Amino acid sequence: MSTSWIAIYPQWYLEERERLARHYPQFRVDDKALRQGRLHCFGELLVRPPGGTVRHPVWLIYPEATPFEMPFVVPLERLPERDSDGSPKEKLQSKLFDHRHQMPGGLLCLFQRDTRSGLAGERIRGIDVLRRAEQWFLGHHTGHWPADSVSTELEPHFEHAGDILLSNVFFSPDIDGFGRFFMVPDFRRHIDAVEDDLCPMIMTAVTVESGGVAKYFDARDDLSRIYPWIQGEAWSPTKILESDNSDSSAPVAHGYWWSLSHEPRPFRNGEGFLRELERSHSDPWSQVTSLLKHDLLTANVHYLGLRYPGRHGEWEWLILCMLRGKKSNGILIESDEKKRRGFERAGIGCVRVHTARPNDLRLRNTSVVDKRIEDRTVALIGLGALGSPVAELLAKAGVGRFRLCDSDRLGTGNVARHIGGLHEFGAYKVCVVMSRMLEINPYLKFGDGDSSVASAVRSLDQLATFIAPADLTICTTANENVESTINQIAVIQRKPVLYGRALRRGSMGRVFLVRPGVDPCKACLGEYARAGRSGEAAPDGWIDVEESPDDILLHECGRPVIPASAADLSFVAALIARVAIDYLEGRSLEANHWLWSRPAAVEVAPRFNRPMVTHIAQLPRWAECGTCREPDVVGVAMSQEIYDSVVAMTEASPESETGGILIGFIDDDHRAVVVRATGPGPNAERLKSGFARDVEFVQGELDWMAREVDSRAVYIGEWHSHLEADPEPSSRDIESMFGIATAPNYLTRCPVLLIAGLDPATRKVAALKTWACPVGGRIYLIENDFSSVAEEGLRVRDRGVESPLPDLKPRRSTSD
Repeated sequence: MSTSWIAIYPQWYLEERERLARHYPQFRVDDKALRQGRLHCFGELLVRPPGGTVRHPVWLIYPEATPFEMPFVVPLERLPERDSDGSPKEKLQSKLFDHRHQMPGGLLCLFQRDTRSGLAGERIRGIDVLRRAEQWFLGHHTGHWPADSVSTELEPHFEHAGDILLSNVFFSPDIDGFGRFFMVPDFRRHIDAVEDDLCPMIMTAVTVESGGVAKYFDARDDLSRIYPWIQGEAWSPTKILESDNSDSSAPVAHGYWWSLSHEPRPFRNGEGFLRELERSHSDPWSQVTSLLKHDLLTANVHYLGLRYPGRHGEWEWLILCMLRGKKSNGILIESDEKKRRGFERAGIGCVRVHTARPNDLRLRNTSVVDKRIEDRTVALIGLGALGSPVAELLAKAGVGRFRLCDSDRLGTGNVARHIGGLHEFGAYKVCVVMSRMLEINPYLKFGDGDSSVASAVRSLDQLATFIAPADLTICTTANENVESTINQIAVIQRKPVLYGRALRRGSMGRVFLVRPGVDPCKACLGEYARAGRSGEAAPDGWIDVEESPDDILLHECGRPVIPASAADLSFVAALIARVAIDYLEGRSLEANHWLWSRPAAVEVAPRFNRPMVTHIAQLPRWAECGTCREPDVVGVAMSQEIYDSVVAMTEASPESETGGILIGFIDDDHRAVVVRATGPGPNAERLKSGFARDVEFVQGELDWMAREVDSRAVYIGEWHSHLEADPEPSSRDIESMFGIATAPNYLTRCPVLLIAGLDPATRKVAALKTWACPVGGRIYLIENDFSSVAEEGLRVRDRGVESPLPDLKPRRSTSD
């Protein structure tokens, strides 16, 4: 297509011609270019500094994307002569001024544009560009320049000569003066480098040299998470320095650097380099010759570095590449004047610096992601088609620490939906994701226990340990059984979990947040699904999505593989990540349930009557949930005297377990207030790993307390000792306590179990722990208050005749 912008926007063209003729009548159009559909103009800009008018010849060029791309101005050495058809007779020669806002090819970059100015785009007239150019030219005569942006970059003013990565080490304030720096290629991209485009480099070390002594700054630790090989001895700066770079075939490159006290101006050759160096160092040529030594004559390329104070209050680096051409390997003798002349004439390009400083990595999250997430830990269980992009998004957002769990390896078939590539086939998904996260943020640290290639539910204790340090656990396993296990452990540990899964071949996605004590757990949602499918009432916000067995593509080790597009899954992953970030930032989240659908799905719910709908709900907890329902008893209180009696009875039986029952009442705060802890009784069975109380004895104790002390005194639970410092209920303990909870004769639906842990090494009580055991639920570790207890109204009288209360005879408290 040869259509010109002039034909598309004729009115704009006519207006530009009219404005130029009115405001800059001295400008002439290149008629040959105009016949080809291009508008190029030549003329002189007149500036009037003190001392008289100065003329600056320029070339005004309207680009192909006019009017949405602004015209640009190129200063010229002189105006061209024109031939008979109105075109220049000679090739135009741009004039370079070695100053900011002139790019390497000569064109002036004079506007900092906001590309979001409107739906129609920002349009800048040619006369406005010329007026801005006049101000720029005037600055060369007066020293007063148009206001410059703090963010204006220096590097684009130079010819591009490659790229280099610098870690945080090189911005230390201790690096000052002059010295050498060392670089190695990014070997992963080395094969892609062509002759005209230098391979990207990695700066590994610098020296600061003074008085013949070199101090090393080694950055390899910083970068080893991205480039593990960089820690090898071959890349050690001391090793390289000892070899004096005599091996020309080695891939290590070296350069020389100096500190400046100012920001350098753009320049294009060695003469400009010496000029900038002279502003901070006396006799710059001597500085160069003493540091480069024989490299001046033998090196084909000089790498030069300038370290200068940046505009944001931090040190910046300008890395330069000077090509000297092919050098002789023989001994050359040149005069100092000839060496300097050759250095000054040599062209210079810029090796663009890419920094890996934490602030630079987070720059584009500024003000949109709260920095507090840097201190948050996220545990990710499941790193497949959903979990891996969620991990990537959270790493990009700046989450400071991760724990990763997935037992699967990356297969070639996974690549269509995973962040891993074909070159990582066979690797554990944990390793693939970890590697990608370290590429995003090399300052992430993965310690012992932060990664697991075992099943998340292989061990409940290990699962509890894995999620314990996390501020949020994210589960994307899409496995009901695994999710249910995680749900149970997370509720017990009171740890928040965000669940996400794709539905209906990825065309829908469900995300739900479970904050213990706040949101319905996964078991609650399972009950809502059951109720809805049975025709029973379910909360208004609940929407059930039934899956079809026909969606299963195949099974791998018994697990179904369901086809889904990565494009659809990316929506679900982004939703999971967005909710996670909001939670980690501490935002108030009223909603706890999100259901997204790409297509219209009125058969699921009427609200999905159009594509791309997200249903957001705040679902209530199910009051009868056996997983997350809070127990009737939330704590235990007893006086110091009762606490001391339990400790004394435990320590009096160091070779076998002992125990008794707890008598008291439940107060208005749902605490079990213990007013008496009985002994085991004379006929109790006490073994090293078991205990059975004397039923007749404890029944009598209960009857007497109720009659002689206070009518509120009832049976509230059991206590016994374990010969271990950190006691936990045994299987027999659990069986016994839930038998008591369901037995009608105990008159309690939530008995408590107190276990005194006796340290066998010291024969002293190390811990007293208490659990509530409600009917239909699970055991709950509850709080103890042993400091004080209200005992108003409790008056102990002489023991009298016993009266019957709960019948304890059919039950025995036993333990392992």
